[in-house]
Amino acid sequence: MYNVDKIRRKEYSHLNKTSYLDYGGTTPYAKSLVDETARLWKSGLFGNPHSHSASSILATEYVDRARSQALQFFHADPEHFDIIFVANATAAIKLVGSCFQEKSFWYGYHRDSHTSMVGLREIASGGFHCFNSDYELGKWVDSQKEDASLIPVNGNGMHPRAKNSSPPKLIGYPAQSNMNGHRTPMHWASRIREVARSREVYTLLDAAAYCSSAQLDLSDPDAAPDFISLSFYKIFGMPDLGALIVRKSSSAILKSRQYFGGGTVDMVLAYDHFHAPKNESMHEVLEDGTLPFHSLIMLDLAITLHKRLFRSMDAISKHSSQLALNLYKDMSRLRHSNGQLVCEIYQDSNSTYGDSITQGPTIAFNIRMANGAIVHYDHVGVLASACNIQIRTGGVCNPGGIAGHLHLASWEMRRNYCEGFRCGEPFKVRGGKPIGIVRASLGGMSSQNDVDTLVSFLQHFFVDDQEQNAQYQKSFEKHQQPFITKQIQIFPVRHCLGWKLPANQPWEIESTRLAMDGDWCLVDLRDEKVLDDLSATKRLSIDLDIKLGKLYLQGIVHETSCQISVDLWELPKGEWLVDSLEQLPSQKYRLARKFTPSDIEEFLTALFGYPVTLARFYEFPKDLPIDLSFEKCPIRYAAQGIKVQFLEDNRRPDVHIVLCPRDRKLIHCQKNPRSLQFGTQTLVHANSIEEKFQDQNLGVVAQFYRRSDDAETSVSQNTSIRSSDLVLASWLDPATGEEATFGELHFCPVVGCGEKGDDYSRLIEHLTSHAKSFIPPHGKKWRGKIRQLACF
Repeated sequence: MYNVDKIRRKEYSHLNKTSYLDYGGTTPYAKSLVDETARLWKSGLFGNPHSHSASSILATEYVDRARSQALQFFHADPEHFDIIFVANATAAIKLVGSCFQEKSFWYGYHRDSHTSMVGLREIASGGFHCFNSDYELGKWVDSQKEDASLIPVNGNGMHPRAKNSSPPKLIGYPAQSNMNGHRTPMHWASRIREVARSREVYTLLDAAAYCSSAQLDLSDPDAAPDFISLSFYKIFGMPDLGALIVRKSSSAILKSRQYFGGGTVDMVLAYDHFHAPKNESMHEVLEDGTLPFHSLIMLDLAITLHKRLFRSMDAISKHSSQLALNLYKDMSRLRHSNGQLVCEIYQDSNSTYGDSITQGPTIAFNIRMANGAIVHYDHVGVLASACNIQIRTGGVCNPGGIAGHLHLASWEMRRNYCEGFRCGEPFKVRGGKPIGIVRASLGGMSSQNDVDTLVSFLQHFFVDDQEQNAQYQKSFEKHQQPFITKQIQIFPVRHCLGWKLPANQPWEIESTRLAMDGDWCLVDLRDEKVLDDLSATKRLSIDLDIKLGKLYLQGIVHETSCQISVDLWELPKGEWLVDSLEQLPSQKYRLARKFTPSDIEEFLTALFGYPVTLARFYEFPKDLPIDLSFEKCPIRYAAQGIKVQFLEDNRRPDVHIVLCPRDRKLIHCQKNPRSLQFGTQTLVHANSIEEKFQDQNLGVVAQFYRRSDDAETSVSQNTSIRSSDLVLASWLDPATGEEATFGELHFCPVVGCGEKGDDYSRLIEHLTSHAKSFIPPHGKKWRGKIRQLACF
C-alpha cells in the first residue's frame, strides 16, 4: 500500500482544502505531472509526427513510447492488441459505431450503459435491445449456444424470425456502472465468443469508470472484449485524452469503414475515385489527422509518475474499495429520530461493498427527510458545493440506471420531459419519484477525512433528531361527512367530451386543476381561433392510454367509426395560436402550438366538415416565444379549478369529480363544503365560485383548488388521488394558510429551517447561506472564498 496522506501533501495539495468526491467525473492530476510536462515542453521542440524533420521524429518517439506504455499499463500484449488514441471514451465508442454502421448491425446493450453507449442504437439498422440486468444478458448469452443463427431479441423481449444472412451483432456493456459503481462479470466476453464461435458477434466494453480505480487486465487475449473504450483523464487526471483498445483478431470489421482521414492513406486521388489505405496497423488506419502529440507526451509522463506514486492499480483498488465500504456503512447508519433512514442507497443486487470484483468505490443515493420526502438532488449539490464538498448530482449520463433504480417507467420520463425537465436543470419530484441522484465516488487520492466530511455534512444538515409528533386519523366530527367517489374525469381537449379515469387509476392534482386537463385544444383553421362550439366539438370523443403514451381522437366519419392516435408526450412544432393566449392564477402564460402531421388535420377536417387541427398548450413563466401586442391580443384568464358534484343523480357532464354521501344523506346540502380531504390530498373551496352551480336537482356543485403545502412532504411530492380514496368533506372554514397558492413553492431542506418561496434562485441563495454553520471534521473551517455552484 501507499501513504495517501504523504502523496496528497506533496502532489495533491489542492485536495487538502476541499473534500473531492467526484472521481467518477475525473481523477485530480498530480502537481509533478504538470511540472515535468511543462519542463519537457520547454526543453525541446516537438513537430507534427506526420513530417520527417528532427522535431517531428522526436515527437514520434514520444508518441510511440506512450502507445507502448499504455498497452503495458493494461497488460495488453502488442502482438494481440492495438490502441487507437481518440478524444475520449465517447469518441472511441462512436468510432466503433461508425465502422459497424456500414454493416447494418444489431446492437444489444446493458441497462447500466453510459448515454454514449446507448446512443449507438440510433445507427443500428439491424435493431437493438436493452438488457435489463446482468441476469437477462447472461441468460441471453447462454440461450444462444444451441441456436445456429444467434437470434437477437427485439424490444419486446421476443425472438424474431432469423434471416438467411444474419447481420453482425455488437454487445455493449460497462465494466462498471458510472451511476452506482456496480461491476459486471468479466467472463461475458469469453462466454459470448465461445457461444458465437465463427459467427459475427462482437463485444464492446466501456471501461472508462472502471479504469479510474481498478486494473484493466488484458493479459489473456482470449478472455478480453473485442473493443474497449476508456479515458485517460479518469485515471491520471491529465491529459484530456481517450483510447480504443482493439483485439487484433477482431479488427477486420473496423477496417471496412469507407471514410478516410489525413494520415490513414498511402495514396489518394482527388480527380479519380481511388485511394490506398494504410494496412500495417489498426492505429494507422483509424487515427484520423494529426495526433494530439503534446498530450501524448504528457501521457507518457503520467503513466511513469502514476506507477511511482501508487505502485499499481491493484493498490488503488484496495484503498478506494475500503474507503467506499466505510462510507457505505456510515451512511447506512444515519437515521432520523423516528427511525427513518436518511440515505436511500441505490446498490445493485449483485454488488457488495468491500468486494472489488462486484462493486466499485461509488455510492449513488438520495436523501429522505424524516417525513419520507425526497430532498431534491440539486439542493444537496448546491449546499455541498457551498460547503466545499465536490460531488455529482443529477442523471449522471446513465438513463437506464436512473430509470431502473428510481423505478421510473418510460412514460413517466417522457412526461417529465414534456413538462419541462431538461438535463442539467432542476425539476420537481413527481409521483414521489426523484429523477436524479447524488453520487459520491472515491479514488486513489481519497482519504478517510473525505469520507468523514461527507458523513458529517449529511448529519449536520439532514438528520432530524427531534421527536416527531405522532400522526393519527381523527374520528369524524359533526362538520365532516364521508363521501364515495363515483367518477373522476378530465377534459384533455378543451370544449370536448371528458375522459373517465379507469378504476383505481392514480391521477395527479396540480394546484388548480387535474393533470392534463385542458392541455389540448381544437383549432378552426378558417379563422385561426380555438374551436369552442360545443354543438360541434361533441362529435369528438377522447380516450387515453398512459402506459402506451397515446391520446386517441375518435368520431364518426361518413357513417364509419374512425380513430387517430397522437403521441401523448409529443411537443408539436407548428405555428403558435395567438387566439389561445391565456394567463394562469400563478401569473404564468399558456399558449397553444399546432401539430403539423397532415393525418391529424385530415381526420379532424373530415369529422367536422371544415378545416380543423389539433394544438397543445405550452406554459411560459415569463417571455413568450412570439411578439404579441396585448392591446390587440387581449389575454383571457384560464379556466381553472376542479369542479366537484356532491350528488350522483343527474350527473353534470362538465364536472371533474362526482361524490356521493356514504350514508346517502347529504348534510348541509344548502352550503358548499369548505374543504375536502381526498385521500392524502386536501382541496379547499374556491370562494369566488358562483352559487348558481347549486341546484337541488343536480346536486351541489362547487369548485376546488389543492391546498398549498406548508412543508415538503411525501404528500406534497405525490399528489395522486384515486377513486378508491376516502373523501371527507368539512363545512368549517379552512385554517389560516390553507388557501391555494398557485405558484410552485420551493422549500429549504435543511432540518429546522422551514424557509420556502416561489423564487428558485432566491431559495438557492438562501440555501448556500447555511454553509457558514458547517465545520468539517479533523480540522478548522476552510477559509477563503467558497464557490457557490449548483452541481446539477
